[in-house]
Amino acid sequence: MTPAYLNEKLIEACKNNHIDEVSQWLNAGAEPNFNIKKPINALDIAIQNSHHQIIELLLKHGAMLKEYMLQKAIEKDKNYLELLLPNFKTCKEQSLLMGILQAAINTGDLNLAQQAIHQGAKPKSLFLTAILNLTSTDILQLLIENGFNIHADENHSEDETTMDSESSDENAQERNETDGTNSEPDSLPARTLEALH
Repeated sequence: MTPAYLNEKLIEACKNNHIDEVSQWLNAGAEPNFNIKKPINALDIAIQNSHHQIIELLLKHGAMLKEYMLQKAIEKDKNYLELLLPNFKTCKEQSLLMGILQAAINTGDLNLAQQAIHQGAKPKSLFLTAILNLTSTDILQLLIENGFNIHADENHSEDETTMDSESSDENAQERNETDGTNSEPDSLPARTLEALH
């Protein structure tokens, strides 16, 4: 049996919620991460189907949890955080923490956002589109306090050069002079505040 065939059978068993068949194909050598770079894989299907036993089985067999998958699962039901990442409070994996932070932003969960940032999620690396579904001014303030710039076309990671930072500061100053905005967190642009109410 080829890896592709085993994967096809594993996916089919996950789609049909047949835990015995999932176990059979995993024991026969099906790799739960066979198509990990594709949008849909065995773990993603099990999460979509809310089949906790299959999720646990796949994780035991080494299924990799992806950032977007974790984000969408938490948005669906916060209890997935404990199921998918039982060691969440000790997690330092940046991509997973960013998925958790994005889920917290989208669900308005301030405590979860604080925990993700405390553990190392970096709001500065979020794009402006990350706050499109934001419903909490408290979360926005938390993001700003931790480096998120609502005035930037895109935020930057910490490892970028100070020259880029200085250039960005100059651009922000020019923008402030021409549009009358202030880049201080206490004076958010009116349209941003309106969007949050």
